[in-house]
Amino acid sequence: MAKGIIGKKLGMTQIFNEKGQVVPVTVIQAGPCVVVQRKTSASEGYDAIQIGYVDPQGGKRASKPEKGHCEKRGVAPVRVLREMKVEAESALKEGDSILVTEFEAKAKVFDQLRDEVDSQILSKLVIAEAKSLGLEPYQLVAREITDKLKEYSESEREELESAFRRRLIAKYRPQIMYREPAPLVFKVATEGNPARGLATAPVTVVMFSDFQCSACSATHPILKRVLAEYGNKVRLVVRDYPLTVLHKDAYRAALAANAAAAQGKFFEYTELLYANQSALDDESLKKYAAEVGLNLSQFGLDFKSEKIAADVKRDMDDGKSIGITGTPTIFVNGVKIRDMSADGFRDAIELALKK
Repeated sequence: MAKGIIGKKLGMTQIFNEKGQVVPVTVIQAGPCVVVQRKTSASEGYDAIQIGYVDPQGGKRASKPEKGHCEKRGVAPVRVLREMKVEAESALKEGDSILVTEFEAKAKVFDQLRDEVDSQILSKLVIAEAKSLGLEPYQLVAREITDKLKEYSESEREELESAFRRRLIAKYRPQIMYREPAPLVFKVATEGNPARGLATAPVTVVMFSDFQCSACSATHPILKRVLAEYGNKVRLVVRDYPLTVLHKDAYRAALAANAAAAQGKFFEYTELLYANQSALDDESLKKYAAEVGLNLSQFGLDFKSEKIAADVKRDMDDGKSIGITGTPTIFVNGVKIRDMSADGFRDAIELALKK
């Protein structure tokens, strides 16, 4: 019977076993090895698989351990789970007829595991960097993040944390041994929708948005800032998905945004919608139209037109057809983004540019 792994418990998560069933597992660091472990039964003992490697020395970049290394760090002969299904989910292939929500149920397992392991690795890197500079970890964090704050906003802090993390990753290059489940690629239509960027750009970002959705308002400036970093390499397309049950003014705000688009002022107009989500009544929508210099008579006609209403309905129907249930929902070259942070957007764009 295989013995359990001796090491520091980092937390709990879930994985898919060989049969595709979700099972609870423990995330453990044994020496430099990060593993997930599950207890199979009293007679069979434990199964485990190595998912990461951290440098226990600090300050020195560790190479990938040789085969069998982790087994020597307190692990008796261990039967490795066959790919754990968290590595590739081979059943999910491009072109499969499957809803976004079905894929998310499986991808969520990977996200939980990744977040736990990444957090531990980052902690190790901060300790290693602080040691190399003769500082305490909290002093290094203060120097690289807290002391650089000027606006004291959440977005500013996130950007500083992201930049600090990227510098540490580039310097120490930790070995990450897990892989993300193979993504689903959806055919998300873009024709006839408001867009910013070259139609020939290698990367197309499609955002399904609700202009009364606070999460959309919070995500919009983050996405906008990241896209600006890539210039003509990225094109943004915006589609409507007003959550009418939750937001009473969202549908009419979508109509107004499309009416503004008919006069070439979609992005200028929607900036005002995101900034004034508590005031999206008809009079306010008309006021914003005046502020961005729209022809108010034409705006009024377009706002009430059947064509604009049909455009919004088409977006909503398309969204439902691929399983969208909430906003914002964002696709990069057809791949749905699960991490709505600046780094999440950058990672998705970088991956798309490599293909």
